[in-house]
Amino acid sequence: MRAYVFAACTMLSSFGFFAAFTLRPALLGCDGCFSHHESSGLVVGFFFYIAMLVFALLAYFRMGIAWLQDKRLGFLWPVLGTIAALSTLCGAGLAVNGGVGPHLGLLRLSLIVTGPAVALSAWMFAFHSKRAKEGSVAQCSEEL
Repeated sequence: MRAYVFAACTMLSSFGFFAAFTLRPALLGCDGCFSHHESSGLVVGFFFYIAMLVFALLAYFRMGIAWLQDKRLGFLWPVLGTIAALSTLCGAGLAVNGGVGPHLGLLRLSLIVTGPAVALSAWMFAFHSKRAKEGSVAQCSEEL
């Protein structure tokens, strides 16, 4: 059953996954640049966005495969994957409307398009963090 849920959520959100790679940075032309450093900062921000997007997708599939195998990963993959996914959904690194920070309009649109994967990710976050909670309680009881 988990395989069907994972496949369905991934397929329903696949448009959002691919559309995120098609976003282009709002690079200013040389006329609008105050300096060379400003334009290179925008390029670095765009590559930051792509790196966060790739890591978010890797974390999603890593958590999904472990969830299918009924293995818990702990906190590292879910927490870092969630941070990467939220920064990607907000468009952090893209110069949207002249700013480099998060863009809430893009976040709302991203949540609608990738909604099934976001909902499944929240479920997998809770699933994988159970191991970390159980492990910390067991570790504390062993120390006593």
